Amino acid sequence: DEKGRLAERVEQPDLDRPRTIRRVWRYDAAGNVIEGELWHDSTQVEREEYLYEEQSMTLKARLTKDLASGVIHVLRFTTERK
Repeated sequence: DEKGRLAERVEQPDLDRPRTIRRVWRYDAAGNVIEGELWHDSTQVEREEYLYEEQSMTLKARLTKDLASGVIHVLRFTTERK
C-alpha cells in the first residue's frame, strides 16, 4: 500500500493452469493488521479478523471464518511475563 505494507499477494502455483490464490490485508491507523481475506480465483473462501489488547496492542486472537462451511476458528494468544 502507500505506506509500504503488504496489502495483497497473488500466487499462481501451477503456471500451466490459470488458478490464482490471492491474500488481501487491511491495517488500522497504527499499522496493525486488522483483517485478511483469502481468495481462490474470484471466490472469497476465508476471512480473518485480528484482535489486539487495548492497553498493549499485543495480538490476543485471530478469528478465521471458512465462508463455504460457516465454521469459525478462534486462535488465542497469551503473553507470559516473568
